[in-house]
Amino acid sequence: MNRPIYVVTLSIGILAAGCSTHLYSPPARLAPLESAATVGADRTALQLEGGAGDAAWANIYFGTLRARHGFTDNLDGVMEANFLAFEDGHVAPSLRIGGKINIAKYLAFTGGVGAGTSSAGGFFSPDIGFIAAYENPYLVPFFSVRAWTSSPLGPRTLTLPNNDGDMPMLQTYRPHFTFGDTWTLGMRLPIREEDGSSSVSLYGGFSFIHMVDAEKHDYGRSLNFGAEATF
Repeated sequence: MNRPIYVVTLSIGILAAGCSTHLYSPPARLAPLESAATVGADRTALQLEGGAGDAAWANIYFGTLRARHGFTDNLDGVMEANFLAFEDGHVAPSLRIGGKINIAKYLAFTGGVGAGTSSAGGFFSPDIGFIAAYENPYLVPFFSVRAWTSSPLGPRTLTLPNNDGDMPMLQTYRPHFTFGDTWTLGMRLPIREEDGSSSVSLYGGFSFIHMVDAEKHDYGRSLNFGAEATF
């Protein structure tokens, strides 16, 4: 094949680059959409977001339900449930807790820990990142970079097609410690009510995802959309 193909299937990122299957341990947080703004002291935000990989990702779908609560004007606590679904019917749910601190109007840092389960065993995944955004009342562009690791918990060996050549053969794969980074470019559209007591924001973005372990590294990309209500 002349162009690389990236395939994600089963529960912990089986990526095939150049028609070669490889099994990674996944992040608990795949490609979140958020600008630098925090929710505000004693306020709460609920966000629903989701996305899908393009043809290069062989139909991977993901979604997140996220709750943020403002402990101060510049500090949010975050809880979220994440769900991955794949075209072959396998799923990989995970839970994550973390925080977000706004250190300037246009810059915030995030961090958290998460864990999940899958067909190839469980995984534990901490992450850190930063968000830069041009916060304004109209249309907010943002850019985020996140780094994460994923450690298999009770890993299981899977027998999968190796996707190598015209006649794929079954081969055994086992997840290993994985490092990754996710780069997201997006927009937030704020929609505010007149009294200012509540607001809704719409999100859209594009993410580039990189994964590497001791044996290999691969890339992927996705389109993401979401909506958030603050009250």
